Amino acid sequence: MLDIIYDRNVLETKIQNTLCKTILANNISIVNTGESTNIYDSILLILQKIFQKESNLRFGIGKRNYRNIELIYNDKPLVPNIFQLSTGETALLNLFLTILRDYDLCDSTKFESLDKIRGLVIIDEIDIHLHSLHQRNILPELISLFPGIQFVITSHSPLCILGLEEKLGTDGFMIIQLPKGIEITPEQFSEFEKAYSFFKNTKKFNEDIQVEIENSHKPILFIEGDYDIKYLIKAADLLGKNEILDKLNLKDSDGYGNIDNVWKHFNTKLAEITPQKIILLYDCDISKKPEQKGSVFRRTMLFLDTNPIKKGIENLFDVTTLKKALAVKPAFIDITSEYTKTERGTTVTVPQKWEVNKDEKKNLCNWLCANGTREDFSNFIDIFKIIEEILN
Repeated sequence: MLDIIYDRNVLETKIQNTLCKTILANNISIVNTGESTNIYDSILLILQKIFQKESNLRFGIGKRNYRNIELIYNDKPLVPNIFQLSTGETALLNLFLTILRDYDLCDSTKFESLDKIRGLVIIDEIDIHLHSLHQRNILPELISLFPGIQFVITSHSPLCILGLEEKLGTDGFMIIQLPKGIEITPEQFSEFEKAYSFFKNTKKFNEDIQVEIENSHKPILFIEGDYDIKYLIKAADLLGKNEILDKLNLKDSDGYGNIDNVWKHFNTKLAEITPQKIILLYDCDISKKPEQKGSVFRRTMLFLDTNPIKKGIENLFDVTTLKKALAVKPAFIDITSEYTKTERGTTVTVPQKWEVNKDEKKNLCNWLCANGTREDFSNFIDIFKIIEEILN
């Protein structure tokens, strides 16, 4: 790092004179350009992720008789000496600075930016020494800075998997179970079950469950995400079903995997003694048969094959509604045109495919809830029929 800072300040610093029109005089500005400057900026970007700062981060270098390197944020000391970082922070910094250094030492490359780096990085037990915050939030953010690198990592931490799924999406990474070498989903990751079972058996977990039961006499409706809750509230308002939602305690389970965890938790006598009804409502693309355990009910939303979007609660919106949204912002939905392919010697037509862009789910939800009409939300009536049937 000292070499980079030296080369940037000595070899890549240029002084420019520009004419300032207001006072008709030369205005001096200092500009840094070059490979060392690019690496310097990349290091700061990595540190911004580690310390969760947006910008205005820079280095400060101590005098030669005390050559410490400090981090300064908004012109105030943030870290007096980088050698005082925690073990986890040091591990992350060393790891990702090593990637920069190794790539920079390749004779055939010229360092431009993080997204231009290409290569393969293999890391064993990446979660060692990392705080839960580092595993869940910071590590996935750092990995996402290097889209041209294939990371092959081993981990026993469910927090790493949760963070990667949230940051990269389910299509952005693969989980291979060893030693079998088979691909599995995040919900199949054995460490989830182990961690959940340990947590479930703690006294605090049982106490929290009991407090939740005692404090709420309303029936509870678990659905897959907070956007689903927003859609339901809007639909109830438009369809005159507010009275039904007022009877419920709505819970965002943060994905169908967590609804499954709730279902597994009530796979005991607890389901029979729970005073209020609990409804677990899955999106249409999750194949779950209707079941009941005591006061706990499992149901799936109606799937409408004629509607363009085949996954999630957005399946309930027809093509007319979605085209209105697309007219406002085409980025809401990714559309793959119909095409043909040869499969085992036979020509097969693959129909057109509509998917909500994963970065636009929130924006689409906000737009539909702000501008949707009773007709746009008409298919949500089936959800309220399911709820009414259970409550009655």
